[in-house]
Amino acid sequence: MKKQKWNQNWYFWKDGNENQKQLINLPHDAMLTEERVPELPNGNASGFYPGGKYLYEKIFMGEEILAGKVVLVEFEGIYMNSKVFLNHEEVGGWIYGYTNFYVDLTDKIRIGEENVLTVIADNSKTPNSRWYSGSGIYRDVNIYIGEKEYIMPDGIKVTTVSTLPAVVEFQIEAKKEEHTLIETEIYLLGKKVAEGMGETFRIEVPDAKLWDAETPNLYEAKSRLVKNGKTIDEFGISFGIRNIDWNAEEGLLINGNSVKLKGACIHHDNGPLGACSVYKAEYRRVKKS
Repeated sequence: MKKQKWNQNWYFWKDGNENQKQLINLPHDAMLTEERVPELPNGNASGFYPGGKYLYEKIFMGEEILAGKVVLVEFEGIYMNSKVFLNHEEVGGWIYGYTNFYVDLTDKIRIGEENVLTVIADNSKTPNSRWYSGSGIYRDVNIYIGEKEYIMPDGIKVTTVSTLPAVVEFQIEAKKEEHTLIETEIYLLGKKVAEGMGETFRIEVPDAKLWDAETPNLYEAKSRLVKNGKTIDEFGISFGIRNIDWNAEEGLLINGNSVKLKGACIHHDNGPLGACSVYKAEYRRVKKS
């Protein structure tokens, strides 16, 4: 399926204040639009910002290219208690504020007309967190467009079975007809090193370059659906081959070697930028760690 970010040109307003509707780009932290309240019960943990109920709206044209296609929309993070509507019909939602979810718009989009996607994010029942949670659509929104047979987004799971020899197991989730084939090729630095077939299979990777913190070698897997000799969908992921274990005596072991963990409890917010996930801010934080 073809994946595109769908962050541009959303309307936002607080419930009951539609006359204050504003045009924004996502990600967005609605909590920062609130006035601070000194006597707030969860005060310092939430920056003295209260919660609320917020609405987001995306108006888009039902282009002919969408006719007969599978259309999925992924919300990477909405805080919280969300509901999603297409042209006033409820099509999905998610209670939890810290995981992604998908809504299926297939065969619901009005072709040749304007369509309205509405998201309600209800964070009015506060306090509900021990830290700053933010509110609203604080992470990317993505739209997936593809054929009726397709590999599910996040549908490729790779598990390291062993490192000596290097054996990996693939589990591929796809919506397809019985006779449609799944073919997978594995590459290292652009060179094909192995291949397999089917929804589940194990394969040995010759002369494998293992992953660890000092040598983070990554392989690329490309899976595709093949029908009557023609590729009708494809999806790719990167993965590392490594074994992770731990015990009370040696602690964390990666590929049999003891590794000392260094880090801290880092919450998802970006300080004064709020909960919205800004790429440059996330990159800076990783670079400094």
